[in-house]
Amino acid sequence: MVLDQNTIDHLPRPPGLPGLIRHLLGAERRISIDQARIITDSRRRHPHLTPVEQRAESFRAACAGIPLELPDGHLVVGDRAPGLRSGVVFPEAALTWIWRELATLPTRPQDPFMVPPGITDIIGDELLPFWQGRSLEDHVYAALGDLATDIAPVAKINQRDHAQGHIIPDLTTWLRLGPTGLIERIRAHHGRSPPSAQHGAMVTALEGARIFIRRHGEALAVRGHHDHARRCRALAERPAQGFIETVQATWFLLVLLHLESNASSFSCGRLDQTWWSAYHDDCAAGRLDPATALVWIEHFFLACNRIVYLRNAHSARYFAGFPIGFNICLGGIHGDGSDASNDLTWLLLRAQADLGLPQPNLSLRVHEDSPRPLLEAAARVIGHGSGMPQVFNDGSIIPALQARGIAPEDAADYAVVGCVELSTQGSMLGWSDAAMVNLMKCLELAVNDGVCLLSGRRLGPATGSLADHRDSAALDRALATQIDAALASTRQACAIVERCHAEHLPSPFLSTVVDDCIARDLDVTAGGARYNLSGIQIIQVANLADSLAVLHRGVYPMELH
Repeated sequence: MVLDQNTIDHLPRPPGLPGLIRHLLGAERRISIDQARIITDSRRRHPHLTPVEQRAESFRAACAGIPLELPDGHLVVGDRAPGLRSGVVFPEAALTWIWRELATLPTRPQDPFMVPPGITDIIGDELLPFWQGRSLEDHVYAALGDLATDIAPVAKINQRDHAQGHIIPDLTTWLRLGPTGLIERIRAHHGRSPPSAQHGAMVTALEGARIFIRRHGEALAVRGHHDHARRCRALAERPAQGFIETVQATWFLLVLLHLESNASSFSCGRLDQTWWSAYHDDCAAGRLDPATALVWIEHFFLACNRIVYLRNAHSARYFAGFPIGFNICLGGIHGDGSDASNDLTWLLLRAQADLGLPQPNLSLRVHEDSPRPLLEAAARVIGHGSGMPQVFNDGSIIPALQARGIAPEDAADYAVVGCVELSTQGSMLGWSDAAMVNLMKCLELAVNDGVCLLSGRRLGPATGSLADHRDSAALDRALATQIDAALASTRQACAIVERCHAEHLPSPFLSTVVDDCIARDLDVTAGGARYNLSGIQIIQVANLADSLAVLHRGVYPMELH
């Protein structure tokens, strides 16, 4: 059937969701060390393996050993830790800052977490002695040396204490093959030859994924949910079949990626396209109707709010509210330029209007021929106050991506990562959260001879003070010099961080769902993806423009005539 606004408005709201939302958002957040202890035990048992093999073994052990908890009333199952909205301690990436802030986690003003009894002793006596000098955080700071301190006032270097996120996995292939089919694909690449360490680690990780999915089927059966138990057991052995399995398989992939990396912004891509064939075929065969599809979509949205990210106090101050970055992209065009919106576009918008939850981030691609009713519906949903969907213009974005070397078919199929970052689907490691360079700090250095006004330390090249800049052109040249210097230091620091990821925290499971890691026999952190970019962001752009306008008008007023 073809949905319209009237049909959408008259679909019944899925029952029970307001109560589930209140319970979810009101649940006490606690830190969880279940995975940390499993990972530590795995690393102790496999000291002689390569880093990628160690990561795969610890991931499989976590998939097999994490305590499972099925929240009452939630249709979409799968969590990376017991308890609603648990903050996961992940020692492969970082433990030092957690130990330093453990006492203040329950009382900090932004995103507090309770620390259950006994946790402090376990971290201090069991985890910290093993992981000192072994975590990504330790390796990064050792490699950065003085650069970490020198660059901090001008640029924030990210990805130092967690594994790789900010990526759109190849959901289409995951749904088409499932973990078992991906194992077969990997084995086909190395044929009769012994698998490389990378290929072997990918298989180990996928075996872990199968265990994790199968365990949920068994847990559902114990609870008496036999239909969904059969679905989950099947998803461990074969590709998704039908819409409900497609939704559940999508969530399993996202949870597994978080289980491996404890990172943010694993995004969903264009779900109205990826889920379309399963939805269409089920509706055509009478196995599904839009109202039932809406129920599962809204429970998927609800699941996106069960995963939160345990940030340090500094990050929590600026990113409070757990913006985990499950971005869903809707609409846009097909490869032939025709409008791509469909029934699922409308249903996903309706879910956002019903729930108004902070996750998932919802994005809408628009173009010259976007249907006016769809644009009006999106405007009404934005008017509900959540700020979503965010709107992206195909007419400017697709050519811009092609100008950066993205193939036309991949550019036309772009989606959005995390907050508002652009990416291809399933083929790009964009490092879109690599670093943030503060342009206002660069301006401060440009008017103060490269010296920080707060500390008195030299942070940039000597470009003269404001009194030395005889005209606005001289000021602009000094600013450009400071920005160039800041970017050069930032690139150097980012290269060090990226190397540390490849050497110490590879991601074999993520690599199975990013093109072309399997074919290249390379981890995603080592350049296996088809597209590899580094997303250094500049911030304070508007403030810089305002400040320059004031300086140009106030200090050099004669130039205006």
